Amino acid sequence: MLFVFIVFTVIFQESTFQVVLVSGKNMSFILMHYGHLAPTTYPVESGYDTTDSTDFFSIPVSDVTYLPYTSNVNVKGRWVFRVDHASENNGLFYPSGYQNTQYPCQSNTSSPALYLLYPFLYFGRTYQEIYVNNNGHLTFEPFYESLPEAFPVNSLRDIVAPLWAKFDCSVSGSISYRIVTRGRILDRARNDVKQHFRQFGFSVHTVFIATWNRVPYLNSPTTESSFQVVLVICRTLSFVIMNYGNISSTDQSFQAGYDTINSTNYFSIPVPDENKLFNSSNVNVPGRWVFRVDGGPEDGIFYPYGDEEDEMSPQSDDGSSPPIPLLEPFVYFGRVYDKIFVNNNGDLTFDKPFSWYHPYYFPAYSTKDIIAPLWTDINNNEEGTISYRQVTDAHLLNRTSRDINKYFPNLNFSASWVFIATWDKVPYYTNKEAESTFQVVLVSGKNLSFTLMHYDFITPTQSAESGFDTIHSTNFFSIPVSDIENLPYTSNVNIMGRWAFRVDHVSDNNGRFYPTGYQDSQNPCQSNANLTALYLQYPLLYFGREYKNIYVSNNGLLTFKPFYERLPKAFPANSTEDIVAPLWAKFDISINGSISYCIVTQGHILDRAKNDIKQYFPQFGFSVYTVFIATWHRVPYLNNPTTESSFQVVLVICRTLSFVIMNYGNISSTDQSFQAGYDTINSTHYFSIPVPDENKLFNSSNVNAPGRWVFRVDGGPEDGIFYPYGDEEDEMSPQSDDGSSPLIPLLQPFVFFGRVYDKIFVNNNGDLTFNEPFDQWHPYYLPAYSSIDIIAPLWTDINNSEQGTISYRQVTDAHLLNRASREVNKYFPRLNFSASWVFIATWDKVPYYGNRESESTFQVVLVSGKNMSFTFMHYDFITPTQSAESGLDTINSTNFFSIPVSDIANLPYTSNVNVKGRWVFRVDNSSENNGFCVKTNPQASSDVFSSALECGRTPVTTRSRIVGGQNASAGHWPWQASLLLLSRHICGGSLINKQWVLSAAHCVHGYPTSYFTVFLGRQTQGGFNPNEVFRYVRLIIKHPSYNNFTNENDIALLKLRSPVTFTDYIRPVCLAAHNSVFNSGTDSWITGWGNIGEGVPLPSPNVLQEVEVPVIGNRQCNCLYGVGEITDNMICAGLLEGGKDSCQGDSGGPMVSRQSSVWVQSGIVSFGTGCARPELPGVYTRVSHYQEWISSLVCSDPPGFVQFTSAGADPDNSYSCPGLTPSPSSLIESKIRSSATTPPQNSLLSYLLLLLAVLSLFYM
Repeated sequence: MLFVFIVFTVIFQESTFQVVLVSGKNMSFILMHYGHLAPTTYPVESGYDTTDSTDFFSIPVSDVTYLPYTSNVNVKGRWVFRVDHASENNGLFYPSGYQNTQYPCQSNTSSPALYLLYPFLYFGRTYQEIYVNNNGHLTFEPFYESLPEAFPVNSLRDIVAPLWAKFDCSVSGSISYRIVTRGRILDRARNDVKQHFRQFGFSVHTVFIATWNRVPYLNSPTTESSFQVVLVICRTLSFVIMNYGNISSTDQSFQAGYDTINSTNYFSIPVPDENKLFNSSNVNVPGRWVFRVDGGPEDGIFYPYGDEEDEMSPQSDDGSSPPIPLLEPFVYFGRVYDKIFVNNNGDLTFDKPFSWYHPYYFPAYSTKDIIAPLWTDINNNEEGTISYRQVTDAHLLNRTSRDINKYFPNLNFSASWVFIATWDKVPYYTNKEAESTFQVVLVSGKNLSFTLMHYDFITPTQSAESGFDTIHSTNFFSIPVSDIENLPYTSNVNIMGRWAFRVDHVSDNNGRFYPTGYQDSQNPCQSNANLTALYLQYPLLYFGREYKNIYVSNNGLLTFKPFYERLPKAFPANSTEDIVAPLWAKFDISINGSISYCIVTQGHILDRAKNDIKQYFPQFGFSVYTVFIATWHRVPYLNNPTTESSFQVVLVICRTLSFVIMNYGNISSTDQSFQAGYDTINSTHYFSIPVPDENKLFNSSNVNAPGRWVFRVDGGPEDGIFYPYGDEEDEMSPQSDDGSSPLIPLLQPFVFFGRVYDKIFVNNNGDLTFNEPFDQWHPYYLPAYSSIDIIAPLWTDINNSEQGTISYRQVTDAHLLNRASREVNKYFPRLNFSASWVFIATWDKVPYYGNRESESTFQVVLVSGKNMSFTFMHYDFITPTQSAESGLDTINSTNFFSIPVSDIANLPYTSNVNVKGRWVFRVDNSSENNGFCVKTNPQASSDVFSSALECGRTPVTTRSRIVGGQNASAGHWPWQASLLLLSRHICGGSLINKQWVLSAAHCVHGYPTSYFTVFLGRQTQGGFNPNEVFRYVRLIIKHPSYNNFTNENDIALLKLRSPVTFTDYIRPVCLAAHNSVFNSGTDSWITGWGNIGEGVPLPSPNVLQEVEVPVIGNRQCNCLYGVGEITDNMICAGLLEGGKDSCQGDSGGPMVSRQSSVWVQSGIVSFGTGCARPELPGVYTRVSHYQEWISSLVCSDPPGFVQFTSAGADPDNSYSCPGLTPSPSSLIESKIRSSATTPPQNSLLSYLLLLLAVLSLFYM
């Protein structure tokens, strides 16, 4: 063939590149040149390829714009290749890829660790790192031994050695490696391995190629040897291919083959001389050796697929195979089928194809028989294959028979037909990069049918279901896995990645049994043995006691602590045990039978349980959060192996309601004693199922369903808390984010604090309004002072567009009206109330916006009659969220109430009527309004003197930075607050009552309220604080005359979202009353977590610091800072010589002084110059000047104001300096500026509070 010199130059879309073909003397070369290359979003490839890819090269660059800066000849932008000769490796070598030569390239060196995306399984050990060693071998840890050792070595190393000898590639030759995870090389590797291991079905996920090209032996530079090792990585299978080109002879020793730790597996290629490797083989291909090296089961897991015997399903989104006539009928739970459909979305059906891409969770209660190894939204339009075959070949039938008899040993099964369907590297609709491989195998013979499900690599996706289901879900199974990625690592037959089921027979349990789930057999599996504790996410309420641990006893009962009593006791047993006993007898499952359990917290099983319970207890409204299922399947009695009994107990767990379902299948008779029912501690509650013989249980019932008994076992109020919801009587609100119901005309007018309404709206975001729908998703904290009347059981950002239901109903039914009347009269006993109308709105398992996993259930009930109106709020399980409000509010907030809870997750455990999870309000009458301080619903009122009487007292009497200070003792300053801005401590504060904190205005200036959190009872900023609580901030009120330039009126009040409970570590401080006097020299204490010096932070663990400093009079302080800088609204403290002071981070914290038995706050840390500098004391906001302002805002549970009086004359009165106005000696500190203070007022209350505090010490 004649070649000529050709030059092509291409300029296209602002990219310039060139290819040059060069020919002469029967040699050919290619030069590729790159100028400026523009980026592109389309796929790009640079390199060359040949027919069947016998030779090819792809320039290794992640971004085409980098090509001008790359080269294989050290000239940027140029790549040069010789392309005339065919490979000298018999065409066996895989492409070597980019040559990553080791440095230094000499004998006895290694590559760096090479990371594999998919692990390599090597005789039972898994590796994700490989080292390519210059001396002709691979290891899985660094290895520098140059002298080869003969296999078996019996070493502590796994090694793969295509040719272990002493090489030196610093002279010539090269060593390269390549890791391939997609493309034709995977197909080539699969075909090569398949050619030699036809019995396996597998997908190749990674090919690792290491090539030694023309490498010379050490001290023999004229020799050249070329060889290659290829690791073919599947998930459960691994193969090694060794390819040999020209191998030079040498008088050195060599070793070719593989070896393992302790040589448990090894192979040495039997050639007398290394140059014979080129013509040797174990697969009849000269120059190639192939080994399986995973060490797994002889036949692997997958059945064969992927060759010419397979039929292919069409490549289409949501498509299906044509009907496939079966060579033998297949019995599926009593129904016989002669055809099948392989549906692209990962399932098999029998009657017709099935294109639904969004899986139903099993049980689906549909009209379809389905087998679904992985039902999800698969799209094989462009890549991935779905294939199937029917097999009657003797070899595969024998393999299948062996497998089935291994898992079902008593059947003596012989397979006559096998159907195999395989989804190979199929991508999901939403993610072409996500490839999954799985298989389902149907097996038939002797009227028995089985299903095997096999899993290779499975990538995660949003919605998927694995298992099987039948028409109306009379039989079903859902593989219990939280993440489908884990399917390859699960099994019910102890073979990872394989699940096996018998599917021919109809259940012998009347269709009443719940699915048994994964069978976790007890160990030891014998009579009188127990499982370990099984943990419930949601507690079971059992006659007033809550349990989160359950024990499944082999002897037919559940307990809540370990229980080994074998002989059943008749109920009532009057014991110290709570017991649920579907059939307490002496069983021995070491012979046969099984015991399994399943804990379900989502899916259709919850719906099934709710429907079952609702059928028997229609008066209740509830949501099911957990279903616990324990099943005894065909268990024999002790010493009676021919008997078989099947029964089940199901715990249905709501939050305030609990139910037990007992299901009975076939129960054998026995002459042993037995007990069926339940019992409690001291038998305060018990029930014994009244049957004369245990085999009668199958036909007995208390709910008119033979074989089923159902009991309510929570022990709560007769009617429960929630009013009925969730059935056909409900109207549904639309499923939409921030939506609302349509206008609902009320059957009776509803009076809400003096206004009469005849319509209502149920708003999706957790509230009711009357005049118009309301879509505000971010709650206003109450009081909102808005123009709407609102009832908000849980006002937050709810999104029910995909899940959760919001329903409502109006009721005039006599039974429910009687219930409402009873309950209202219980909480308001003097009204003689009779309900004539009830409105119920329920938010059932509604998620928050942005978090579909968060489900909350709550309800609001409006009750009306005799011109009186009431509101009930009910809470089931509530998940936490950032912003929420619960309560009610009126136009202009003339009446309002906010449920006082720091974390809405606690709403189910709160109440104002002593019934957990229920709040009740009378809402027809109006209440007084006294400016900002509003009297709220009387059920929430508290002792107005409680905080005042507690103030300033500390249970800690021992003293143990603040600059110059020391660690404070825990509990010594129980009013100290830590103010966090976006989770970082920035300031201190002081607790003044159960719901208000005093701090500095500059701490909160310019930030939204939602940024702040207050911690109380905190001792350290780092580490665990056992006594602390935190509260979000509802409201921040800065002094209206605060000046951030002069620091005048640097005071702020923070209202907490909910009250705190006083403890030894959390108590309020007393505040200095308006006429208090703090003479110069008054001992004062400052506390905080601020810096311990200028620019020096408090060291870990950041323990609260305390320091004692004297007051410095305002006249002297003015002279130090400059006359006019210090106003009457400020107070100073510190040492004139310096060394003790507050500092950055202490701002807002308290300065206190002791008077008699109580501590009185005189100041709030405000500002200073530096920290602890001489003659520059700290400046504090004078608390006594703000009594009226504080009292006007905090009138519910008012703080304790105490008059502080210093003894003797104030030396500061005589202090003077230039520019300072002289002061009459009679001037006292009660002179108050009108802009920030109050007129003189009666101080009798202050004295009374102080007296009460003193007297209380005598009773402590």
